Amino acid sequence: MYFVYVKIIDRRFKEDIVLSLESAGISRVSYVDSQDLEKELSNDFGLFRGFFDPDQHVGEQGLMFALIDDKSQIKEMVKNLRAAGIDVDSQEIIRILAWPVEYVFDSALGEVDAGE
Repeated sequence: MYFVYVKIIDRRFKEDIVLSLESAGISRVSYVDSQDLEKELSNDFGLFRGFFDPDQHVGEQGLMFALIDDKSQIKEMVKNLRAAGIDVDSQEIIRILAWPVEYVFDSALGEVDAGE
């Protein structure tokens, strides 16, 4: 089992990413809005940003978290995005990290201890 962190860098592709997760069999995903502080802080005067910046959502991103059974699900997700014509290889659209999980307690999964 793995804990997966998905950073949606370009939120225009959020729906495509959600569909690719579902197609790869990844469900029970949590989502939170986030901000890219580097982009936020690079705009000197936030008060005037709306007048000068045609993209008023600069810095807006999203984070998704999920438990998956196998890393192959993430590879399938990326494959689905490529098949949909989304250039994840050369554009900053998404970042995915996966860590092995040692212990889980969840009402749906029960108690899972990888150390046993």
